[in-house]
Amino acid sequence: MSEPFHNPHCADMIVYAYQQGYKISLFTTLVDMTMEDYQKIKDIPFDSFVLHIPDEEQHSRFSITDEYLELLKQVNKNIKIDYYSCHGNVHPVVKNLIDPEMYAGISLGNRAGNLDLEEVPVTAAKTGRIVCYHGSEKQIGRWAPVMFPDGTLVLCCQDYGMKHVLGNLLEESWEDIQAGREFQHFIEGLTADSSDILCRTCCDSRNVEALPSMQIKRSVDMLKEQLNKDNYTASISDNFIWKLARCRHVCVFGLGKLFRDHFFQEYWHQGLNVSLLTDNNQEMQGQYVNGILCVSPEQLKKYPDVMVIIFVKDSDKIEQQLRDLGIMNYITIFQVIDEHNREKRSVSKNLFLRKD
Repeated sequence: MSEPFHNPHCADMIVYAYQQGYKISLFTTLVDMTMEDYQKIKDIPFDSFVLHIPDEEQHSRFSITDEYLELLKQVNKNIKIDYYSCHGNVHPVVKNLIDPEMYAGISLGNRAGNLDLEEVPVTAAKTGRIVCYHGSEKQIGRWAPVMFPDGTLVLCCQDYGMKHVLGNLLEESWEDIQAGREFQHFIEGLTADSSDILCRTCCDSRNVEALPSMQIKRSVDMLKEQLNKDNYTASISDNFIWKLARCRHVCVFGLGKLFRDHFFQEYWHQGLNVSLLTDNNQEMQGQYVNGILCVSPEQLKKYPDVMVIIFVKDSDKIEQQLRDLGIMNYITIFQVIDEHNREKRSVSKNLFLRKD
């Protein structure tokens, strides 16, 4: 929607923000980035880096010069790319320069109704509490406003019509913008059915009650209610719903990028009824994150009947760490999602229950 390197000071701003301790996410086409800019930012450990690449149909206008191709090669070689975005079929000139596994594919969107496309039906206005669920199934990201090169801040990358101009970061602080009328209108609109915020008709928003986390919560609550009835007994089961219903403490292990991007945004704290957090980062231990205490992994042994949800992409080392601590009741968040999806496909959702 907006190329950050149209601003000639973009690289300097990225370096400054990183030096101030901020995590940096960059979405770029590389248009107007120079090799000097690249040298300034190439060693920054980006929280995420999304690269928009040329398409064969030329829906996006790129000047594919030798300088651009060399810059693309260097970026691909030395910066970890989260995924490639493309508004059509990948241009043949760059096809051999990218990792096809990181290509997000082609999908049409009407930018929350801003674009009139016959191929994309208009999304009916959603009711109830809603939340942003922007991204592909493999790469769901958290909501983020978009800043134009002149400092203007709009709601998100769907706001092509500039329906929600939040303010200008060159003229106001982020705190002032958050307290401003338009930002507050957006926040209130996430819970107000009568709101006309863009999110109500955006295909990337979801009803909170339809999120996997909240569906899991309903299943757990239903099982607890059944187990409390005198005429129900439960057979032994490895089903994760069973484990959540029977444990006394649910702890999430891992407060890294996956946690920051998804945990609270997708209501996993409520859906899993999380009472504890843990992480190997000692600076986090003893701290509260949105009211939930973070303890050291060793302290988990003090909590009876604890179930650990591993909230990281690569879980092997953490699984071994838990086994070394004698904690065997654990599952990864990806296994939770997979089992939940299998549970939804099951004809009977309560096969692990039987009546006396």
